[in-house]
Amino acid sequence: MTKEKIKICVLEKKRGNFSIQEKFAKNENIIDTTNQEVEHHLSALNEAGYDVKILKWNDNIIYDLKSLDIDIVFNVSSIVETAILEELEIP
Repeated sequence: MTKEKIKICVLEKKRGNFSIQEKFAKNENIIDTTNQEVEHHLSALNEAGYDVKILKWNDNIIYDLKSLDIDIVFNVSSIVETAILEELEIP
């Protein structure tokens, strides 16, 4: 009997702290590490044997989440993201 892989969605969204730093630091060099963070999660989860998809945060996020065949969302960092997932009953 073949064991089905858990399907994970890694959420890609610029963290609030980067947005705030960019707004107030103006001329300072702010390094947004969102892409590296997401790639790190993707690589580690794939290596562990999970079926992983990346979903970039966008204006259609609710539709996109509903359309994906996923079991769980990873890399959630805000109450807004959590509330949407809770409403859609996605852990």
